[in-house]
Amino acid sequence: MPDAYLDGLGTGTTVLAAELCSARVWERAGGGYRILDRDAVGRCQDLARLLSGEAARVRARIRARDHARAQLMPEMAQAMVVTPPCANCGAPATRIELAGPGELPAQWEQWPRTARDSFLRHRGPGQWYLILDGVATSNGYGDPVAAGEAGRIAQAFRPPLRYDQVVTAGFYDDAGFCQDCDAPYCYRHWHVSETGYGHCPAGHGKSLDPHW
Repeated sequence: MPDAYLDGLGTGTTVLAAELCSARVWERAGGGYRILDRDAVGRCQDLARLLSGEAARVRARIRARDHARAQLMPEMAQAMVVTPPCANCGAPATRIELAGPGELPAQWEQWPRTARDSFLRHRGPGQWYLILDGVATSNGYGDPVAAGEAGRIAQAFRPPLRYDQVVTAGFYDDAGFCQDCDAPYCYRHWHVSETGYGHCPAGHGKSLDPHW
């Protein structure tokens, strides 16, 4: 640890360095300090490699989403309701519905009258609708989507469901799928925090709420 680097961190580093030397964690070496706690160094290096790998996976996921968004397939659009089951408990991890032009959503009868009136009033001719209940978020009573986007989403959820296929839908939470497990988990088994970050049962982490 070079002296010049410590000096750049501001006041108080000299005292801290002296305390670390007294505790035999550091020792003076030419122009700086040598770290004696190799286990700590190894843990830091392991963490750095882990974070680097996670960053690479995030970049790959972003590239896959960007590529998927450019693939519009109106001829593949089809009405569907998909509820990937949680790999841990079997409960629906998420719910994805595409309602085709002229069709009503599957849970139409359970919608309040105000929601039904708004849907009918604002829906355009030939309009597809996406209704999405994610792990930690929802788009309520749905949003209109173009036929090309509906086709891409329908293709992403062809069985059997796999992470590398589902991710092409471009959903923020990947429909609850864990990239490393290649399996979906529900809100409970993602152990979602107050900030929308979750950890699957195997300990893999990801952000599940785009509003954080």
